[in-house]
Amino acid sequence: PYTNSETLYVSHLLVPSGSLCGSAQTPPIRNLHRAMSDTIPKVLPDILHRFSPDASTRPIILVHQRLSRGIINHQDLIAALQAKFGTTHDILIFKGTEALKEIIAMHHVADLIIGPHGAGLSNMIFSNSHRIKGIIELHPSGGNVGVKKAPNLCHQESALALGIPTVQLMQKDGKSFGAAFRVDVQQVLDHAEKMLLPAPSPKQNPM
Repeated sequence: PYTNSETLYVSHLLVPSGSLCGSAQTPPIRNLHRAMSDTIPKVLPDILHRFSPDASTRPIILVHQRLSRGIINHQDLIAALQAKFGTTHDILIFKGTEALKEIIAMHHVADLIIGPHGAGLSNMIFSNSHRIKGIIELHPSGGNVGVKKAPNLCHQESALALGIPTVQLMQKDGKSFGAAFRVDVQQVLDHAEKMLLPAPSPKQNPM
């Protein structure tokens, strides 16, 4: 950990800088993501193992839980994900109160990230570029860009810059800006299945 009396010598140093919301700069963010993907397993092996002890055979679905702009039927969503994917996938819940190393590890082992629009989705930068299959971002019907009833696409821009498949799901609930809302659980399950499970091979015509 950093101390005031410590001097660090490095051969390469990445210094990320903030950009305007929805204005992800593709080359820098991809370089940072690639560096993260390669470095995290080397510096956090024990924490990664805690969240994903059997990473080779147990894919991870990471679900974000928020207080503001939260999912009212969050428990129903978790139960449905467990029922559909629980025999083959582990379901983790990210609350945003975890220690930084845990936040990094949880997003690094995730195969799929599901959550309402919010700053927590920026943690996709810690995802494993060789593992992450997609992000499902949930929006209330009232949108989240002020008076405009439209989704804020800033995280979609980041995901696209990183080459991560993403889908924006506008829900029928949540009329006011910033309000908690109910999600269409079956809609989320359908998109999760498309992202996680490989499409069946086309049938071969007999010769």
